[in-house]
Amino acid sequence: EVFQEISGYAKTELAKLAGEAKERDVRVTELVAQGKPAAEIIRYAAENAVDMIVLGTHGKGMLDQALFGSTTERVVRRSPCPVLTVRMAGHEFVEGD
Repeated sequence: EVFQEISGYAKTELAKLAGEAKERDVRVTELVAQGKPAAEIIRYAAENAVDMIVLGTHGKGMLDQALFGSTTERVVRRSPCPVLTVRMAGHEFVEGD
């Protein structure tokens, strides 16, 4: 029941993003999967001969930032194809002391 509710929201948001991409003549495939994000992304890419994976370097919230950062890193390390990472506006690199 929880998965159905979350996946419904995810499908709605994904459809919005896909619509924006399609307006720009970008071919997209929409998929909501259950499982560990990095493993599901890698599995789908391998099974479907994906040319390239594009991922953000951070999610929207604090928890998303921690999860997406590690998901992106895992995908980059294990992907069967090139991975393009995109930094969101407003996320500057932090310089050390």
